[in-house]
Amino acid sequence: MRIERLHSMSKSRVLTQKVTTVMHSGTHIDAPGHVVENTPLLDEIPLSSFFGTGVVVSIPKKKWEVVTAADLEAATPRSVPGHRRRQHRLAPHLR
Repeated sequence: MRIERLHSMSKSRVLTQKVTTVMHSGTHIDAPGHVVENTPLLDEIPLSSFFGTGVVVSIPKKKWEVVTAADLEAATPRSVPGHRRRQHRLAPHLR
């Protein structure tokens, strides 16, 4: 990965950077489509697959401290004020 600064705040009053990386530098929803034949790519996954019910949990940690499975299991979820209560089903390939 390479980060190149194109503009700086002191000279241009805006910070612009160019990030150059390989295609698979992070996670992505359509990863199976890159290695399993006939698996949908991003443009073939219905938009509704990206929506669902959400919760917020508080798991206090120090900087760089890992959130573990035990932390998640012990957390008490609370609903987010103002969120919509609509249920969406995951597409079969995302289950």
